[in-house]
Amino acid sequence: MAKKATGRGSGTGKTTGDAVAKSTASVGSTEETAPEPTEPATGSTAASNLTKPAQARKTAPAKAAATKAAPTAKPTGKPAVSSTPGTTAGKPAGKTAGKPPTRTGGKAAPKSRSRKPPPVVLAKPKPWGWIAAALAVVVFAVAAIGYAVLQASEQEDLANPSNIEGLQTKSFVAAQHIDQEVVYEDAPPMGGEHDNVWADCTGTVYPIQIRDENAVHSLEHGAVWITYDPALPQDQVDQLAGLVEGEGFTMMSPYAGLASPISLQAWGNQLFVESAADPRVEQFITALRQNPDNTPEPGATCDRPEFAQNPIPEESDTAGEPSAPATTDPATTTDPAATTDPAATTDPAATTAP
Repeated sequence: MAKKATGRGSGTGKTTGDAVAKSTASVGSTEETAPEPTEPATGSTAASNLTKPAQARKTAPAKAAATKAAPTAKPTGKPAVSSTPGTTAGKPAGKTAGKPPTRTGGKAAPKSRSRKPPPVVLAKPKPWGWIAAALAVVVFAVAAIGYAVLQASEQEDLANPSNIEGLQTKSFVAAQHIDQEVVYEDAPPMGGEHDNVWADCTGTVYPIQIRDENAVHSLEHGAVWITYDPALPQDQVDQLAGLVEGEGFTMMSPYAGLASPISLQAWGNQLFVESAADPRVEQFITALRQNPDNTPEPGATCDRPEFAQNPIPEESDTAGEPSAPATTDPATTTDPAATTDPAATTDPAATTAP
């Protein structure tokens, strides 16, 4: 009885194992086959062996159904897209059996086409000539602007009388016209009472020393009066004349008894220098000629052609117009009726010594 049960159990197990193996073979290598019993069933295990064929018969149709429900997909030219990142159709990424990578959207990536190399474009040469010319223009403009600013600064310094070293200043009452000789405290004078007639100061260079009273009136009009020692070397005289000739509101004349070789006068201002090359000479002219702060009568003319033609010398006591006749010394007048010294008369009847 026990042997018959064992043989029946063995046959049933073999049949079940064959069915499972066939089912597994149809599915593929993805399912495992049920292990076949290698030992004959004993009396204690007969009951369990009898139940195994029944369980195998029940599970075999289920596995077969599962196998039929999921048949092996045939290649359609479009690889299946796996829902798991990094895998393709249930296989790990990188093991696609030589298939080309897929694009997003399920379409196969097109084969790479060989691209033509981009054409070589030669860079155009830079217009160095124009660049150099532009730089030259910029440099010139900057230099010109800098020079103009420097010149303006220098002119501003020259126009400031307070920058003149050694300048002497005084205050005078203007418009004091008199018709007599004035005794001035300064020599040459730089302001104060003066004659009603002014000396021509239209860039006039006088060869003689002119009257102080006429010259002071010119200072009242805004002129600069340059005086020099008569013993000044001629080259320095010419240098001073070059600063005066043709320049409005300037005049020049020799002056005896100066404290220095050269002196310059404007209304209320005076400067003594040793040489015509002293830069303060031009600085004085620039700063004080027609200076509104030092000109009592701004806008008054300097033109007096009759005085320029016949200047009144300093030694003359004549006041007023330069055309007035000068007085003469009575002692030098020859009077035909004048008596002679009797002692100087030769008497023909005079006796001679024996």
